[in-house]
Formats: sequence, C-alpha cells, structure tokens
Amino acid sequence: MRFEYAGLGAPELKGCSEAHVFVDVEADLTIIDDDREFWREASFPVVELAVALWVWKKVPGSRRKDFEFDSLSLEDRWRVRIVHLDSAWRLVEDGAGKSVYGASLSAGDVDAEIDRFSLELRRACVDIFGPWIEEFLPPVRA
Repeated sequence: MRFEYAGLGAPELKGCSEAHVFVDVEADLTIIDDDREFWREASFPVVELAVALWVWKKVPGSRRKDFEFDSLSLEDRWRVRIVHLDSAWRLVEDGAGKSVYGASLSAGDVDAEIDRFSLELRRACVDIFGPWIEEFLPPVRA
C-alpha cells in the first residue's frame, strides 16, 4: 500500500483554521497496492486524510478497529477502508455492489506507510504554505 499525491494546493483556502485546512488543502490522490493503481481521486482532502490515518494508527494493534474515513468535505463516506481480515490488514474499495480487496499487509507495514505519507505531506505543506500549517498536520518525525 502506498499513498501518492500530486498537485498539492489550496486555491480556495480562506482561513487558517483546522476546518479550512482540512477542507481546502487538496491534491490528486492515488493509492497503489501490490504495484497497481487501487484508487484515484482528484481534489482530495489529503491533510484531513493524513490526520485521520495518524489518529487511527495511534490505537494499539489489538484494539485497533477498521479504518473508515469520515470527511468534513466528502458528501458520503469514503469508499476506501483499511480492514483487519485473516490476521492481516487490507485495503477495501466498496463500490458498485461489490468489494475489491488489496494485498495482505502487516500492521507494521501499514503504520510505516502512514508515517511516510504523513511526513512527506507535512514537508510539502510547509514548503508551499509556510510553517503556520504544521499545527494541523500529524506530528510525525523523520
């Protein structure tokens, strides 16, 4: 699993609050799973996703529930989830009456990708918007 983004920006950013950052900072998001494109969506709230993934990751493994992203800016629940299935974690895309499953991953692999994505996004956001935005991003370390 790998979270990739392109075209990071915020053309409609009107303030410096968490809600503004979560809704208005967007990028085109692609999720790669097992060397293939699993999901792609334009103008996705990537900061809000990174924070939600980081909060989810903080829950200890035995108590961690499936990840579902309930966004401030998406009309419905995001169709991509990370679920615990057969003692491994897998991406699931629910749509058109069927579910598509990704490769089996360890909790460590999932957590490492969340850290990588969050750190890369943090660096890019600070470069583009300045250090004020750091308070709204996951506090990951290199």
